[in-house]
Amino acid sequence: MRAIQLFIMLWAMLLTLGTSTLPAGVIYQSPTGASPLMGYIAVDDPSLAGTQYVHPDIPLDRFNVSNIIDGDLATYGNTYSGTEIAPATGNNTAPLDFVGVLWNTPQNSITSIRLHHALFFDGGWFGTAVGDLNSLNSFPPNSLSANQADAADVAAPTVQITIDGGSTWTSISASDNYVSVIQPVVLAENSSQPPPVTFNFSTQNGIDGIRLVGYGGGRSDIPGGRDEQGFIAVREFEIGVQVQTATVPEPSSMALWAICTLGVVSRRRRR
Repeated sequence: MRAIQLFIMLWAMLLTLGTSTLPAGVIYQSPTGASPLMGYIAVDDPSLAGTQYVHPDIPLDRFNVSNIIDGDLATYGNTYSGTEIAPATGNNTAPLDFVGVLWNTPQNSITSIRLHHALFFDGGWFGTAVGDLNSLNSFPPNSLSANQADAADVAAPTVQITIDGGSTWTSISASDNYVSVIQPVVLAENSSQPPPVTFNFSTQNGIDGIRLVGYGGGRSDIPGGRDEQGFIAVREFEIGVQVQTATVPEPSSMALWAICTLGVVSRRRRR
């Protein structure tokens, strides 16, 4: 009888080797091994390549572009002022701004971007082609009418990917909560740390770069000033990576039946 009990126990253990699948999820993280990318494009059309100017990495400077992937929400990078971006002309008249990352090797399972802005009374967000035409934004504090003009100049940027190290970029479709999150904050005196915004898209594999590109928002100076086309400011640029589905052991109905059988045999043995 003891041999029968041992056989049933082993049979039950084998039957419990069945598995169940846990649902997949997304983890947001600073892009590991990536190089930060920030700057402006001297062309008035996101579909055109234009002339791209990349923000320099300035060590120990609060405008350091590395701040956008350092995991610290207290630091930020921005495209304010042409003097911060080569060539230093002193006047950034290019309307398009971008922020993103590049990798040395292809990346897989990327499904979203989470962006943490830094906003100011005169810009910092992505806006529209027309921009904020209210000159009151050049002289803080903002008036109510200036804030209303700001709120009208809020628009989601375009998500773009590259597979050749940034030589060419391709726009992809994405859903986002950009306007619903940023516009109310801009209207309410432009909080310096608004909630993060999220861009979701189909899973991207084999890419070595990803970015957001759009019109710089706000009016940071009067016409002819350093940033009459607006600018963006970013605290963190995070990547959403698809987590692989996980399998966990799960006893089958046959295993449960075997265990019950073992219990009945054991009880009869005691009698």
